[in-house]
Amino acid sequence: MSVVVTMINNKRVMPFDRQGFTLIELLVVVSIIGLLASIVVVSLGGSRVQSRDTKRLADIRQIQQAMELCYNDVGCAGAGNDYPANVGPGCPASIGSYMAQVPVDPLNSGTNVYACRSNITTYCLSALMEGSANYTHMSPAGTLTGQAGACAAL
Repeated sequence: MSVVVTMINNKRVMPFDRQGFTLIELLVVVSIIGLLASIVVVSLGGSRVQSRDTKRLADIRQIQQAMELCYNDVGCAGAGNDYPANVGPGCPASIGSYMAQVPVDPLNSGTNVYACRSNITTYCLSALMEGSANYTHMSPAGTLTGQAGACAAL
């Protein structure tokens, strides 16, 4: 098959059966798509941190509810009006029949672990937040934020 190139006003004109994109055009489009994709991936990093922090707060609240339910249950932690005792710093594997498996931190490595300390009269739960770099502690007295050593006193 031979290609016939015609000349119009001293310019070369390709026939209509040779339509398509040049290699340069394709490379430009692919590089623009790659650049946009990398911008999107970088911008999603902050939302991942926020979602892990939200999961941490939800987990701590679930552990707190299980501890409170166990406190009121005579068969859970002892004679009633007792919290399940553990010496910490890690959380127990379960909290009576109220929480068959205690959740773990989304990263669960290094300093990103939940700290649980309790005796029969009080308890302390903490998690290291990535977004604010503070510990959040919840005890029967309420929520304390930013006090990293509060759970060590139990």
